[in-house]
Amino acid sequence: MSTIKEELSNFLLTGNDFVNEFSSLTAQQLNWKPDAQSWSIAQCLDHIIKSNKTYFPGFERLHSKDYKLTFWEKINPLTATTGRQMIESLGVEVKKKYKSPLIFSPAKSNIQASIVADFATHQEELIKIISKLGSEQFEKGIMTSPVAKLISLNVKDVVRILLVHERRHLQQALRVKTHEGFPK
Repeated sequence: MSTIKEELSNFLLTGNDFVNEFSSLTAQQLNWKPDAQSWSIAQCLDHIIKSNKTYFPGFERLHSKDYKLTFWEKINPLTATTGRQMIESLGVEVKKKYKSPLIFSPAKSNIQASIVADFATHQEELIKIISKLGSEQFEKGIMTSPVAKLISLNVKDVVRILLVHERRHLQQALRVKTHEGFPK
């Protein structure tokens, strides 16, 4: 199993991959979509920022001196399996397309070219908030999903979910960039 330091290193690498691949693109290129049902590179970045930020209150709760598991977090029999299933289903290898929950939906209109820099700043913030976790919190902490209050997840699984989700959308954005109709 991975350690918190390994996961933080993976977030740093993923953030660098996004910046290296997309920072030189124009706003037109970042907002280009292969078709109406697909997302642009900018929308992928916007989606990651929005979805990751919904977990920030849970991380902040873990950092609090008053942190205590809720009754449901203590007794939920699905906590261990739900996280592993989400890691598998949201991973880089797309086995099934999912419709994003509304709170994670990216902007529909043109997104500023600064989205790549915004993502880099966000990634630094994410790394900072995760790095505040102690090894005990990382290994044994539990947090409630921001999407569904009946879903509780191991903190280690949450960190992994966020990482594989970012890698999934990195692959999606790379497919857009290498699409034959992509503007040069």
